[in-house]
Order: sequence, then C-alpha cells, then structure tokens
Amino acid sequence: MNRRGRSILKWGCTATTVLLLVVWVGSAWWNAGFKGSVLIVHFGNGVLTLAVYDSPTEGRYWVASERGPQAFRWWFRIPDPLFPRMSRVEIPIWLLALLAAAPGSYLWLRDRRRLLDLCRKCGYDLRGAKHAVCPECGAAVPGESSLRPGSGRAVES
Repeated sequence: MNRRGRSILKWGCTATTVLLLVVWVGSAWWNAGFKGSVLIVHFGNGVLTLAVYDSPTEGRYWVASERGPQAFRWWFRIPDPLFPRMSRVEIPIWLLALLAAAPGSYLWLRDRRRLLDLCRKCGYDLRGAKHAVCPECGAAVPGESSLRPGSGRAVES
C-alpha cells in the first residue's frame, strides 16, 4: 500500500474509532435506530442491535429518544425468541471500536518507526548508521530522501 493509502486508512480508522466511542458513551442516555420493511438497526445500552424480519412489514421510520442513564450491556447477546418473526443479534459497540482501532494502531506504529529511524523489519535503531542495509537483520535501509530532515544518516553507494 502506498503512503497516501496508508494515511487515509490510518486516519479513517482513527475517526471511526472516535465516532464509535462517542456513540457507545452516548448510548447510555440515547436510543437511536432505523426500522425498515425487513431490517432494524438500533443503538442503545452500549450495543448495536441488528434484526431481520422473516417477512416484510409495514412502515419505515427513524427513531431517537432520550432517557436517563442505563446500564451497558457488555457482551454479545442473541435474545430469546420473543418475536418469532424476527432474527436478532446484539453486538457491543466497544468491540466494534476495538476492531476499528486495531489496523489504525498498527499503521500509526509503523509510521512512528519510520520517524524514529528504526529498521522497518526488526526495529533496530539506525541513527548514525552509515550502511545501506540494517546491521541487525540485513534489510535494505531507505535512502536519505525518505528520512526526516536532520537524521544525519548517509547511505553508501
């Protein structure tokens, strides 16, 4: 993946994680969702509820309501068959935020290694190294043009 693509993915994961954490905290006080003819998507009590009707129903609408603070649900739940015409699952929002944060964290760490003049493969500190390869693992060291200014490393030709 090129540098621009990594940057877009890194910031996209970060923004998605922050948005999901805000929704997670807000879901203690607010319920919000959409009911379609076949699908229901609902946020509340720290979970995302997805439900699918077995057959189409009447009406489509958005729902939002404020209520006092409620207890979070912390884990997956497949409710009892209270509604036999509907299949439903609840997914914790914190888990979605964690899944969005994982690739972003990896990309932030990878870019940080590049800024700190560390070997991309093994993490060896290359400040002051005058070699075209890493002395620890033998990986190619990028040229001076891809380093931050003032790193002081010169690549031998």
